[in-house]
Amino acid sequence: MNEDLFQSYEIKERNGKLVIILELNPQMEEFAAEPGLVTHHQIGSLEDEARQYIEEKFPMIEDAVVSVVAEDIPLLTFPLHEVHQNS
Repeated sequence: MNEDLFQSYEIKERNGKLVIILELNPQMEEFAAEPGLVTHHQIGSLEDEARQYIEEKFPMIEDAVVSVVAEDIPLLTFPLHEVHQNS
């Protein structure tokens, strides 16, 4: 996990659901080239980085909606919980 990827976070409750907003660090080389342009990270790996960050910072949170933003522009939103299917 890249420790410097996210510069801040905010946790809110919206409509009874927990929302975690992760703000990307604008000084990161990958995101500094052009606003909204991701040059080195694929969306899948950005989601993986966000999941790892949340697991380290908030290990007790299992169900939330995560939004990754860059300068208030939403880049990615996904549910934190894993959907388990019965076999």
